[in-house]
Amino acid sequence: FSTDCEDFAGGYFGHDFNDLTLRLPATYKGKRVIVVLKPEGFTTAQAPKYPKLNAAAAAGIAVDLPGNQLETTVDRFGTLICNSDPAMKAFAPDGKLLWTFPNNWAGVHGSHKAPLPEIGVMQGALFFLGTAPLDQTSDVFVMNGNHGRFFMLTSDGLYLDEFFKDVRMGARIDANLIGGEAFGGVFARSEKDGTYYLQAGSYRVFRVEGLDRVKRAQGMVTVTPAQTTAAERALARRAAAGSDRRAAIIPHAAKPPTIDGRDDDWAKEPQAAWNKSGQFPVSVRTQWDAANLYLFYEVSDNSPWVNNGNDWTLLFKTGDSVDLQIGTDASANPQRSGPVPGDLRLLIAPFQGKDLAVLYRHRVPGAKEPVTFTCPWRFEKVDVVTKLDSARIAVTKENGRYRVEAAIPLADLGLTAPAGKTFKTDVGVIFGDPEGKMNMLRSYWSNQNTGLVNDVPGEIMLSPVNWGTITFAGSKP
Repeated sequence: FSTDCEDFAGGYFGHDFNDLTLRLPATYKGKRVIVVLKPEGFTTAQAPKYPKLNAAAAAGIAVDLPGNQLETTVDRFGTLICNSDPAMKAFAPDGKLLWTFPNNWAGVHGSHKAPLPEIGVMQGALFFLGTAPLDQTSDVFVMNGNHGRFFMLTSDGLYLDEFFKDVRMGARIDANLIGGEAFGGVFARSEKDGTYYLQAGSYRVFRVEGLDRVKRAQGMVTVTPAQTTAAERALARRAAAGSDRRAAIIPHAAKPPTIDGRDDDWAKEPQAAWNKSGQFPVSVRTQWDAANLYLFYEVSDNSPWVNNGNDWTLLFKTGDSVDLQIGTDASANPQRSGPVPGDLRLLIAPFQGKDLAVLYRHRVPGAKEPVTFTCPWRFEKVDVVTKLDSARIAVTKENGRYRVEAAIPLADLGLTAPAGKTFKTDVGVIFGDPEGKMNMLRSYWSNQNTGLVNDVPGEIMLSPVNWGTITFAGSKP
């Protein structure tokens, strides 16, 4: 539309306006500006007569934005609210910054890196479903989130509420589960009786109650220097804990464990233990001998070990499973972003009343019948996918947790004489919904870039650069 603007009115999911005056972010001669397009009357055909775009861009109002590839809305006071990251920003008609609100992990790709949900913390905010009058001071608006959680704020920057379930929390499928990638919806207020409505999740229409009882209040909060110092120290401790190098040593088994799903013949300390944002703790113990790699997963799960998938190659999409990812070529580039020969994935899951191990060999030279994993806009090929019938598996389930014990032949993994060698590796758990119909959360020991749960090719891909390392301890004489 304009040779003078860069990425005019950018944003994946568009812009929402209060009337025929268009307020849009743009980059004009290297500066971020708000371009205002206000009709100057109407044509004879009753279409709004807008000014020339280049002239409006030249008169643009400078604003402080990291970019203009973002979604916006405008309230009835002319406030422009931008879905910017790491802070949502709102500007008055004259360009004055009115408020900011933390908005880390905005958009589809931002949500893939987001921690588990926390009340009052927006994650994966996509776009504005609509604004509606709230009181004499502000409007209220609703945003959809990529993991199915919706957010409600006032147009003067106050967080009011949130609703619907985050799919990563193992939510039960019901009216309050909108689902991931909820790319639609409308929020509005009835002019007839003042009732607020939200359309979301295909054809569902919800009545939003309680906004008529919202009241404003104000006060003062005093923070002492001692409290500031304590907070800074707590943040430093948290950052240090998050930067631990993921490395482990696999001990050699003096005596092979009995594969029975019990841990009475295992050492107490796991080689890997983690949780996702303080929830869903997982521990993994490993050992090896000349014949096998032994694995023992212990997982906290409110609906333990349920997977009702009908396609054994896609069990990572349909419920609970445990995962081992390993690069069996110790000489391969440790910084590789994609798989090379020797990189494989072993997935263990319940399948049609039995426990099944599926081996994915991502790159096998000369493979003739690769399996293609697709979505509407991309695909990923895995050269060889097989059922690993040689794996011995035992599972025990209790209220709120399950244990998976397995013996995997080293020969089937391509691990020959591993003693003393170090390999790139990751272990993880995929949590499904209680019915075992869809995966909700991917949680891994080393790779934290696992927030994606709505894209089959993206979920089958391997990222060795994000794996940790394991070293096979030498056998005792």
